[in-house]
Amino acid sequence: MSSAFRYLVMVVFGTFVAVFLGSSTVHGSTMVLYPNTDPTNLTGSQTTSWVSSLPDPTQYAILRLTDTPPDSTKYLCGQSGTWGYLYGLDNPVNVGQGATSIQVNALAKMHKDGFLNPDDKITLGAYIGGSVVGTISAPTSPFGDSVFTSGCGLIFTSEPTEWRSIAYSTSGGSRWSLADIQGMQMYLGRQTAGSADLIKLFRAYMTVTYDATPNISTTKYRVYADSSSATPGTPLANYDTPASLSTRAEKFRLRMAVSNTHNDLWSAGYGSLKLQYAKKTAASCTAQTGWSDVSASSPGIRFYDNPSVANNATITFPGGDDLNANGAPQTYRESNDATTVTNVTAGKLAGWDFSLQEDAANLGGTYCFKLAPSATLTESSTLLASAEVTTVPAPLGVDIVNSSNVSIASPVIQFSILTLNGQCQQSNAVFGSASQKIQITNGTAVNGWSLSAAPTLGATGLWASGGGDQYDFNDPNGTPAGCSDGGDADNKGGQLTVKPAASALGSSIGCATTGITKGTNAAYSQGVIDAITLLSASSAAQMYCSWDLTSVGLSQMIPTVTPTGAYVLDVTATVVAS
Repeated sequence: MSSAFRYLVMVVFGTFVAVFLGSSTVHGSTMVLYPNTDPTNLTGSQTTSWVSSLPDPTQYAILRLTDTPPDSTKYLCGQSGTWGYLYGLDNPVNVGQGATSIQVNALAKMHKDGFLNPDDKITLGAYIGGSVVGTISAPTSPFGDSVFTSGCGLIFTSEPTEWRSIAYSTSGGSRWSLADIQGMQMYLGRQTAGSADLIKLFRAYMTVTYDATPNISTTKYRVYADSSSATPGTPLANYDTPASLSTRAEKFRLRMAVSNTHNDLWSAGYGSLKLQYAKKTAASCTAQTGWSDVSASSPGIRFYDNPSVANNATITFPGGDDLNANGAPQTYRESNDATTVTNVTAGKLAGWDFSLQEDAANLGGTYCFKLAPSATLTESSTLLASAEVTTVPAPLGVDIVNSSNVSIASPVIQFSILTLNGQCQQSNAVFGSASQKIQITNGTAVNGWSLSAAPTLGATGLWASGGGDQYDFNDPNGTPAGCSDGGDADNKGGQLTVKPAASALGSSIGCATTGITKGTNAAYSQGVIDAITLLSASSAAQMYCSWDLTSVGLSQMIPTVTPTGAYVLDVTATVVAS
């Protein structure tokens, strides 16, 4: 590909002005809480200890009522006839998405003559202070415990047996939150006031059943054509198969499904995730690193706002789809974050469809995609799958662009101003600046490329003024070279030198200048040097990148006999594959 540009030298009586022109991507289930251990950082199957919420008793305390009259402050929430102590957790616990059932077990002994007196029942249970999640269903117990309520919550009482076990659960799908479990208290007491009988807690524990925070890993994917509905268009490849786009800046739909490696229920609305991408540099997308979030303006690949489809629309996995039997369809997304809108049961894959588009400025390449947590969720250390999409590469080409990388229709580089003095003089300029860059792009030349510049009219071209005057650009005759005419047929002196050796070279984001060499400074000489190399790249140069060349020095020798006027020379920059 080539790009034409123009040199212009203006010569005015008394003053000479020269101008150079140019153009053109926990595990969890249950935990057991004991009263005699104090572990830290509890996760999974968890244990913790109990401590009394009152100042005088300790664990394994003998509960003896000696107050006369009875101290009602030691009644649970002032419940008449019930006396005992509350024990609270003294270690933090983690119940993920919330607990669904709690079982309290304790070995408690009461020493009293006439143990079977119905007024002397051991009272054992648990209650949640503050707000209770949902409606707690009636507790179940193999001993037929009686239940009464107080201002604090539910109290469970037992018949006079030493070993007690009470289980109860939420109803209607509700859950006890982490805060509820952290505030859970065990109650041990008796339903007799005014007695000196002893009650001693020997051992107790509580088992909490819960669904852990999902630990996700991208498991399946498929790439589709875009469509005007929440149902994607034609599949571009099979499930878990890399796909290739067919046009530049193409819109497409990406279906991504994740598994919960804890194999617990993933409740609707719990946690959120986001789509991430990376330009493929590893041997496989599952081994890729350097992930970034996809956004509406992310380079390479970005979200596409489809005017025909509402963001967050419900999707389906129709019959015959790989996810039909084991997938839990969620929503169509045009932005991050994604959340579950339906429960994802154990063994099911939660799937979303993402509306995406290749960035118009993308130069091509292969991109990897995965789903990652954005809130609450955790991410598996093993990436089971990662979507892979190859875009259409930008062709090898060169252009003159501004600081926003927009092509300049008529770029201009002005030489230094000269004063007419009757001698051969040199006019200087710099080709390439922040606002007028020589930009090379490559998405196709795998073995490298070469960039050169030469007058558009070839070796016989001349600088020309509007009045018909001319001088040469490639005549090395004279002292200094270019000051007089040589043996060519044009009878004109003058020589142009191009100096790329000290130029500045930059690369686009994510790319480097590895494998690219600046050209050697040289002057045009008819039949000897008709084109000057500005840059050359080997096969080590990166693909799907662009490079900006600036600060290329220029000098033109202008013969003494040159009439005043404005002179132009059209030049073409050409980049070719090696």
